[in-house]
Amino acid sequence: MKNKNLLSLLVYFGLLLLAIFARSFVGLEILNFRIGEGLVAFGFIFSVYVIYEFFKNKKFKSPNFIAILLYLNFVILIFFNGSNLIDTYVYKSSSNIWTLNYFFIGLFFFRDKFTNNTVFNIFKSVLILSYIFSVIRYPDYLKNFFLEYSDKFVIYKGSDLLALFVITIFFISKYKDYQYNDFVYFILISSIFLPLFLWMSRGAFFSVLLFVIWELIYKWKYFLKSFFRTACLLLVATLLFVQSSISVQSNKYEINETGLALTNLVQNKNTIDSLFSLYFDKGRLYSTDGNFNWRLDIWQDVIFDLNDKDILLTGYGYDSIIPAMEKPGRQGCEVIDQGNCLTNYGIPNEHVHSYIVNILARGGFIQVVLILLFYLMILYTISPKRREHMLQFLIPFLLCSMFDIGMEGVQYPILFFLSLSYIAKYPTNG
Repeated sequence: MKNKNLLSLLVYFGLLLLAIFARSFVGLEILNFRIGEGLVAFGFIFSVYVIYEFFKNKKFKSPNFIAILLYLNFVILIFFNGSNLIDTYVYKSSSNIWTLNYFFIGLFFFRDKFTNNTVFNIFKSVLILSYIFSVIRYPDYLKNFFLEYSDKFVIYKGSDLLALFVITIFFISKYKDYQYNDFVYFILISSIFLPLFLWMSRGAFFSVLLFVIWELIYKWKYFLKSFFRTACLLLVATLLFVQSSISVQSNKYEINETGLALTNLVQNKNTIDSLFSLYFDKGRLYSTDGNFNWRLDIWQDVIFDLNDKDILLTGYGYDSIIPAMEKPGRQGCEVIDQGNCLTNYGIPNEHVHSYIVNILARGGFIQVVLILLFYLMILYTISPKRREHMLQFLIPFLLCSMFDIGMEGVQYPILFFLSLSYIAKYPTNG
């Protein structure tokens, strides 16, 4: 029993480090392997247990069955493309399949429902700490540690903060004995985080905004408890929102790894205008917003190239970089070393910045359908009321991933799938 408790403690502590330090943590090396590589490898190995559970219960209407179809799809692509199975790149480029297994790992690992308020207080503290690290100051000793021992130092990406924010607010809302002070925390923490999301990532911003509105609808009754308390709360929230906006814009603070000074938050992000910036020209979709247009250009190159090569159903496979990302200008090249494109971290950018487009490129339309069926099957296996709550959690994560590289990483999908498994396993409070 002591060994089991110690193992649980170590796992939870590891997840805490994953949440706090995100990409920098998974880049640390242990025995010549990065932590992120080890986590993906563990997800791959766990496929054996997923297969065992399916044949034990023989439930075709289950996420296990869809997962097995995904494994089979992977094997078929490997066979027909003649891929080298000892090439680690094959498993790196297919990581979205293996991190998906953390849904089943969570079902296996989470044996008890959270009942101790200490867990929820840790959630709250970590979320506040992430804001301090992002906007106010990231400790120099931690920065130097990751620069020395990790393959990449990044404070946070918008998707990382979205994961922390949504997980914290959702679990407090749905699994804690909810009190008015929890509602106050939700309003105030939202008021300081929304300006930060607006600066860091429009995809994350709109995803979180949707989540916040959804949560406000659920908790609307708390606004009606006392007019005076509500007025005071909204006043404080407004002041915090303004102060956070000023802090994020101020050149006194650094909120990314380059230390770039922030200028005008809304003007530079051009958030509203980008919604109406789309237009067609000569059969292609464009945007007047440069950042969004860069993504649109890549996505359309992927789709058109797959179609031209008659592999829209099966994709390119897992042997090499997606052709659309072979252009140095798309890899974020800051230096060319012996013909290789490198960023300032020595790692080329290979991501198409879309969960669905990446799946389409690697496994084709067949794999896109299987991934969608996986989520639909999870929703199918739970009650309608819990389904509604799960959608509140699920949609912001997936929406953000449509415009970001989160799901192609390690920390984002692991935190997402572990949380999703807990929601699928345990009923919410209301």
